[in-house]
Amino acid sequence: MTVYNSHVGRNFSCVSLRFGAVIGFGVVAIGSAYAQAGFTGPDTYPQFRDLSGLAGAGFGVTRDGHVGFNGAYSLTTPIGHGLRGGEYVFGLGNRSADKKLRMIGYSADTGVNSGGSAQLLVGMNTSLGTFTFSSLWMSSRLDSVQHLQFNPKMPTGGRWGLSFGVHNIDGRGQNAGEGEPTDKKFSRSFYVAATCEYADGNYLTLGKGELRFQGFFANHTHSFNERLKYVLEYDRFGWKHMAYFGTSAPFLVYKGEPAKMFVGVGLIDGASAVWTLNFSF
Repeated sequence: MTVYNSHVGRNFSCVSLRFGAVIGFGVVAIGSAYAQAGFTGPDTYPQFRDLSGLAGAGFGVTRDGHVGFNGAYSLTTPIGHGLRGGEYVFGLGNRSADKKLRMIGYSADTGVNSGGSAQLLVGMNTSLGTFTFSSLWMSSRLDSVQHLQFNPKMPTGGRWGLSFGVHNIDGRGQNAGEGEPTDKKFSRSFYVAATCEYADGNYLTLGKGELRFQGFFANHTHSFNERLKYVLEYDRFGWKHMAYFGTSAPFLVYKGEPAKMFVGVGLIDGASAVWTLNFSF
């Protein structure tokens, strides 16, 4: 059974990416076993190693910019999709210092703690494509960074999405962790990412960037059904595993429609549990 039909000629390279996804699942156990556990130090960008504030961070985005359950997801890395005009997302996330899920700001006598982030994303249409503007708040002091991403218009009926972006526009700080000597080091990061929907609701992303995204990064969204997804993500710091579930939120209504709610849980770099909660309006 084929999933390409009339797209075979235009999207033959998606076949190769699909085989790559199978290989990726085969080696993930090895990658996780050797994942980096450290989260502070020069050029480790710990404040950006959970909820990123980028399109797809904890919620699905389709190729046409619609925020929906059957889109491509991520956690910390960019994808090739962005928000279209009229789409708004607000979300929270929390990363623990161990493998237990915890509430935001949790601390105990043992020294085990966790830290939370919040994000807001807004889409805008132009004649050339779409822009996604976003802010990421990283502590109770409301220190924040801003991101900007451009998604050019792509041929109608295709399966590819392409993005060009800048993470942390003004480049201030967040290099090494609070209190670290090099934390205020310049950290603006440019990136490019391409995403292919190789089957309905299943996506592969490959990208390259600098500083925070130095080297290459990759992402795979696997669809169990329209609402339940598994995401495997890789960057130079290690592997991220996330499970996402999407549903409606009848307690949040915007323009007469309930908001979409996306709930995620997972493991970052083999060391830290994380949860995310996002709402789309």
